[in-house]
Amino acid sequence: MRPAAIFALMSKIDRSFVAALVAVAGAFVIVLGLGFFIDRNFKSISGDTLGIILGCSIAGVAFGILYLLTPKKKKPRKTVVDIAQEQRRQEAMKDRDRTIAAYQESKRARMAELAADPNKRKYLALMERGEWWTDEQIAYHENPAMIATCPHLQPIERAMRSRGIDLRLVMPPWEKFVTIPMKVKGDCCINEAELWRQFAVPECVEHKTGYQPERSEFDNPWAALVCSSCASSIDLVHPEWPRKSTAWFPVAPGQTNSA
Repeated sequence: MRPAAIFALMSKIDRSFVAALVAVAGAFVIVLGLGFFIDRNFKSISGDTLGIILGCSIAGVAFGILYLLTPKKKKPRKTVVDIAQEQRRQEAMKDRDRTIAAYQESKRARMAELAADPNKRKYLALMERGEWWTDEQIAYHENPAMIATCPHLQPIERAMRSRGIDLRLVMPPWEKFVTIPMKVKGDCCINEAELWRQFAVPECVEHKTGYQPERSEFDNPWAALVCSSCASSIDLVHPEWPRKSTAWFPVAPGQTNSA
């Protein structure tokens, strides 16, 4: 413990000790004075009874005096900054509650739409599992010939779909006013050397990889084929973190074939 902390603790103990002494001394003075008064004016009270009463009174009066002598902690006054922060916190909580309520209502309406359409009813279970499926996503999923990315990425997207890689159209989940670039995603890793060898990839297309650090610098690995000209992309799996189910495109490392 640092010397300053020791002195602060000793000072606090000294103040408490002095306050206790004052409380006990004051209690004795008050109670003894009260005892003399009772003894002179109330002769019917026996000495033993009076002694018991005064003994108990000393402790009670001492605690009362000590309570009065102990400084009370004052609640800090809220500053203008504190009030503003509290208002922002309350507004943020209200916005969160409104967003949750809007999401729940949108989800209820969307699930009712899927349940009413025999061709889309199979997506109801996926919605119940936490996924969100729009009509555009369903149409893309149902039609392997449909292409959604920009012209620079379309040859790769088309080849991926023709080889059975499950790509999903990325759409705003439920807020209709949100717009996003042309994007698809899939459980797929890119064999970059083979991609460049088999496809005439334009200069505006890059295979990017990285992480979104949280507790570790390697948390949330990601990868994507990105077109810098069109802001379109194919979101993929980081090549160093494939899952058992992850496909490789064009082929797995160590394999080669012609496009």
